[in-house]
Amino acid sequence: MTNLVENINFPRYTTQQVIDGLGLELVTVDQMTTEESKEEQRTEPPTTFIPAYTYTGQATGEIIDLRKWAAQNPDFDIVMNINVKYTMGPFVEGKQHIVCPFADEHTDTSPDLATFIVNATLPDHASFNIHCMHDHCANRDRLEFLQAMFEKRWLPAAELIPAPLELRKPLWVTLQVKEISASLEWSILTPDERRIAWDLQYYAWQTDDGTFENNEWRIAKFLGLPVEQWLEYCKTLTKAGWLKEWNGRLTNDIVKREFDNAQMAYSKSCAGGKKGGLKTQQNRRR
Repeated sequence: MTNLVENINFPRYTTQQVIDGLGLELVTVDQMTTEESKEEQRTEPPTTFIPAYTYTGQATGEIIDLRKWAAQNPDFDIVMNINVKYTMGPFVEGKQHIVCPFADEHTDTSPDLATFIVNATLPDHASFNIHCMHDHCANRDRLEFLQAMFEKRWLPAAELIPAPLELRKPLWVTLQVKEISASLEWSILTPDERRIAWDLQYYAWQTDDGTFENNEWRIAKFLGLPVEQWLEYCKTLTKAGWLKEWNGRLTNDIVKREFDNAQMAYSKSCAGGKKGGLKTQQNRRR
């Protein structure tokens, strides 16, 4: 039989001897929290405050982001649009001196030529600009001047209102086969009448608004029918509810709706949406 004997002749160390021997450093929980906070402050970049410059339309209440508007309209003719009452002297070397919209905050409020506006002129100015050389205004963003000038009506607010989107003939239109086939007006048509209805749908899509002129001879010619026969089809399709009158022209509700949706989608893709005004739309189409 083997006997186990406990050997207790090894050296013993205090906690401090272990710490010193291993080169450790004891810190309290509070110290750890403080160090972590310092590390987070070093790694996280400070938040940059970007002021919002907006204009609220007095008629519609629409809030317009001037930062986006200015970025979309660098060619805005500020020299031509400013109210002449607030200009000072002639237009010289690309600059027009004006009254500063913050003149009441200047140390010296007497009129001077310290404030000017310029249009976009490459290579010096990629966009229109507004600048005042008074100490109170030296660090102002041009958008702050712009905001004040619109609010004071020195510039016409109409320039900020988005122009109506120019609708264009779509390249494609979704054919809602299931919806058309499930419609009540379609279900009561004969196969021959449905063929005429399909042909009229494509005829409507060849126009600029998804409708076609109620011209008996033209429609009959397109369908390859005698006028008298077209008139019979027209009477049947109208009574069935498939053919509808729209502003003196003919169309179908589903056909017209899908044409309008495709027209709006295509126009937005061409113009970049309605924000930015007609000038921006025209530039993006080039």
